[in-house]
Amino acid sequence: TQFQFSSHKEELIIGDIFVRIYNRQPSFPLKDVRKFVTTLLDHLGSHAQYLHTVKAISFPNDPNVVIDENRQTIMKECLMALINLIKNNSGIEEYFVGSFRIIFSFLRLNQCRDIQALVLELIMCLATNKSCLNDISISQVIINLVLMLNFDNEKINKSMIHFKIPVIICLIFGLIVSGCIVCLFAYLFI
Repeated sequence: TQFQFSSHKEELIIGDIFVRIYNRQPSFPLKDVRKFVTTLLDHLGSHAQYLHTVKAISFPNDPNVVIDENRQTIMKECLMALINLIKNNSGIEEYFVGSFRIIFSFLRLNQCRDIQALVLELIMCLATNKSCLNDISISQVIINLVLMLNFDNEKINKSMIHFKIPVIICLIFGLIVSGCIVCLFAYLFI
């Protein structure tokens, strides 16, 4: 067991940083941004693995995974922290290379529109970097975006509509510039 102050019991602490407090003060300079980014991505990776396992176990009977509020809150805080890190620390997009399978996997959570909106915002922030675009195309994760954008349009809330067009335009333009558009067309037409 790890020692923990009772006042910090409910706080999400990742890489020795209080995530909720960081999200309230995202311009606060961090000593080791790379460590914080990697620990946030690792933390999200553990949630993605959990969701994948639950979905695999419950798929034949229930294709929609029910995610408890606490897990949703943690994922939202982590995603918001990553967005804040990108917006307030230039040149850190490279730290995300290799993590796009994890990031895009959250787009399959059709019942969690807030999480999907945060993932789309994160993707928009990262889609300006050529290394990120190359990794997105190599990771073959565009299908998650296409499926999410095509999923039951009547249920898409207003926050999702705000992100749909810019994300598609940004990704397609970036993939064209990086020479990776073939991957997108293969998913759309095969």
